[in-house]
Amino acid sequence: MIRFALDDKREAEDHMRRGYTLFEMVIVCALLLIVAGLSIPSIESMYSDSKMQAAVDQVRGAWAAARSHAISEGQPYRFSESINGSDFRVAPDGSEYWGGGDPPAPTDANNPPMVKEASLPSHISFTVAASDPGSADPSTPSSSAPSTSGGAWTTTAVFLPDGTAQQDVEIIFRLSEAGATPISLKLRALTGGMTTRRLSAAAAAGR
Repeated sequence: MIRFALDDKREAEDHMRRGYTLFEMVIVCALLLIVAGLSIPSIESMYSDSKMQAAVDQVRGAWAAARSHAISEGQPYRFSESINGSDFRVAPDGSEYWGGGDPPAPTDANNPPMVKEASLPSHISFTVAASDPGSADPSTPSSSAPSTSGGAWTTTAVFLPDGTAQQDVEIIFRLSEAGATPISLKLRALTGGMTTRRLSAAAAAGR
C-alpha cells in the first residue's frame, strides 16, 4: 500500500511538472532575442554581399556577351551606363543603335545583333573609376547618346572584333545600404579579360 502511495505521489508530481513557469518562459524568450540580435547583422551582410555579387555577374556577363558578338559579327559593340548608374545597355557601336529611336531591322533574321537593356538589383549602382591615362586611345574618346527609356547613356566600354577593347575600364559597384563591401570589376583592353576584387572602404572612397 505504501509503495502504491509513493508511486501515486511521484506520478502526481511528474504530472504537475509538465508545464513551464513564467520565469522559465521569460528566460527562454530573452535568450532567443539575444541570439536573433547577434544573427541578424550577419544574415543581412550575407544577403547584401550576395546582391552585390549578382550585380557584378550581371555586368560581367553583359561584357562577355558584347565581346562574343563583336567577334562573331565582325563589328564593335558598345556597353553604356545610364546617368543614374543603375541601368546599362549593350548594342552595336553605331549611330543607328544609339540615336534614341528603335534599332534598325536586322539584315540576318537568324542572327540578329544583340540589343540589351537591363537594371542592376535595387539599391546597387556602379561608377566608372578613373582609368589609366596611358591606356586610352585618344582617337576614340568617350561618347554619349540619348536613351530610349529616359536619361542619357554614357559609353563605358567598346569591344572590338579582334577580341580587344578600346581601353582599360574599371567600374566600382556600391550598395546604398550599409553592410556590403564595394567590388571592382576590371576590363583589360589588350586581352578583353575581366577580373573582380573586393575593395576596402578606404580604397573605394578614393575611386
